[in-house]
Amino acid sequence: MDMNSSLDISRILDILNTLDIKGHIGLIKAFFKSDSVFLSLSASFFLASLRIIYSGGNLSDIILEGTMCSCLTLISLSVIELTGISNQFTVSIGGFIGFMGVKKISSWINRFISKKIS
Repeated sequence: MDMNSSLDISRILDILNTLDIKGHIGLIKAFFKSDSVFLSLSASFFLASLRIIYSGGNLSDIILEGTMCSCLTLISLSVIELTGISNQFTVSIGGFIGFMGVKKISSWINRFISKKIS
C-alpha cells in the first residue's frame, strides 16, 4: 500500500513539474497587462455592477447594465482609436463609463445632439 501511494505522489509531482505553473501565470499576467481593450471592458462591467449593487438592483439589472456599459465602452474605444488618442486611456474610459452608467451618458449624448440640431 505504501509503495503505490509513493508512486502516485511521484507521478503527481512529475505532472506538476511538466505543467510549468509559473509560465502560465506569467502568460496570464502578460495578457492582462497588454490587452487594454479587455481590461477596459472588464472595468466598465465591474464598476457598473458595483454601482447597481450599491443602489439595490437585482441580478438582471446588474447583468444588463454591465453589458450595456461594456458595449458602450467598446464603441467609445473605436472612436478613441479613430481620433488617435493613446490606448493608455482605454481602461480609464471603461471605468468612467461603468461608474457613470448608460442612462447618464445617454442623457449627455441626447443633450449634445439636441443642442447641435437646434
